[in-house]
Amino acid sequence: MVFTLTCNLLAQSSAKFGAVEHGGTYRIKNPLFSVGGKGVNVSRELNKLGVKNRAVIFCGGESGGACMDSLRGENFDFFAVETDKPTRAGLVVFDESRNLETTFLGEDIPVGDGDFSRALEGIESSAEEGDILALCGSCPGWSRAKKSALEGLLSRGRLRLVLDTYGEPLADLFPVKSEILK
Repeated sequence: MVFTLTCNLLAQSSAKFGAVEHGGTYRIKNPLFSVGGKGVNVSRELNKLGVKNRAVIFCGGESGGACMDSLRGENFDFFAVETDKPTRAGLVVFDESRNLETTFLGEDIPVGDGDFSRALEGIESSAEEGDILALCGSCPGWSRAKKSALEGLLSRGRLRLVLDTYGEPLADLFPVKSEILK
């Protein structure tokens, strides 16, 4: 089992337009809602390959509820830690006349240390010897407490670590034994 840990979930709306000029009013063609974030995207690819996995996500507010509903609709195996902060929202706009896409992302939502620990407890409660924990994407609000909680989980020796992150988490966890470092 691969557990993908997404610390920066994205509630993403996509819209297509015939042509876009500043200051106008437009009708959306084929509006779509999807859930993004590096770990969720990795889980989607693992699903396509037939690899057993569970996406571990942090979500809150209406946008977080929409993400959970969408993932349920995809028959996605996920574990959600519900937070008191709304899930980050984003909008993808596609101008069909120019074949251009522009993405607008909401502010990163830091994950609290307690919420991070609850996610790790959820992983540990269902993990088996040799399973993989993949820390994927950005981790807003990274802290020493998160590093310590993760190292504590790994020290019990049941999980292997894959790092697919950057910034502070990568700098902190670089010396930690991992299977893959990307």
